[in-house]
Amino acid sequence: MQGEADTGRTDFTPAEEYEKEATAMIEFSRKQLGWPLDWFVAGTCYCPPQGEQDWKEGMAATTRAQKALWDKGIACRGPDTNDLVGSGDYRHDGIHFGPRGLLVHAERWYAALSAHYQFANPVTTQAK
Repeated sequence: MQGEADTGRTDFTPAEEYEKEATAMIEFSRKQLGWPLDWFVAGTCYCPPQGEQDWKEGMAATTRAQKALWDKGIACRGPDTNDLVGSGDYRHDGIHFGPRGLLVHAERWYAALSAHYQFANPVTTQAK
């Protein structure tokens, strides 16, 4: 779950930098542990606009970098949370998840992990 701060600034993090830094962190953790730890990167980068053009460009850059990590097999795909907006229940301060947002967020993580690891009987709470 990383991307909001990279997207929400007027000097947003370029896709290449995000991908390079994330790859370095993932490779370092695997080297330190001595085994290929699974990393999951969520498709998340929503941050309330500070300027419409900057926000769209920043969101596109972060999304591109996250997709590159998945496509190259550096990280597994986590859930997308960019659509959890529009309600204080989803994001209590416009950025961080509120009660309903946390519930849907947890369900999406469970679904992503269960699909990857083939858990039996995914659980949902019917919160939409």
